[in-house]
Amino acid sequence: MRFLVPLLVLLLATPAAAEQFPDVPARNLAKQELRLPAAFTHDFNVVFVVFARNQQDEVESWIPLFSEVGKDRDDVQYWQASLLGTMGKALRAIVEGAMRGAIKEPDRRERFFLLYGDKAPILTGLGEPDDEHLLMLLVDRDGAVLWRASGPRAPASEAALRTAIQRPEMSAPPTP
Repeated sequence: MRFLVPLLVLLLATPAAAEQFPDVPARNLAKQELRLPAAFTHDFNVVFVVFARNQQDEVESWIPLFSEVGKDRDDVQYWQASLLGTMGKALRAIVEGAMRGAIKEPDRRERFFLLYGDKAPILTGLGEPDDEHLLMLLVDRDGAVLWRASGPRAPASEAALRTAIQRPEMSAPPTP
């Protein structure tokens, strides 16, 4: 018992490790090979992690918010990371060509990442085993996850995100 009390005090006094965005290789639609989260260049990086094509509508529901926020803030940027799984080079070229055809804006192409490979380790690294909906993360420039939500834009999630980008000292990701 006398060892248990000091151990409990130590555990309670030790800050919990912040959740980190996993270190993964990526390719953007501007044909650059990069690593995430190192490519996130802003103080507040909102990352849309997309698991399926039908989740693009969920992403698009959030874009107007960033047009509004971006007018007043140069420290907030949004990014998209599409988790495509394992595929051969020929299929990759077709998929990337189609995506570049759909996304014409050069700055958006630079912020649109494609993640290839086994999905399971990436999902585990993101702490999000459910891939039914878009995963949205607020990540600082060091890769610490400050906030998370899933699915389309909703008033509660939007309010929580607006609060999170006002509080850089946040270290634990709240659940909306």
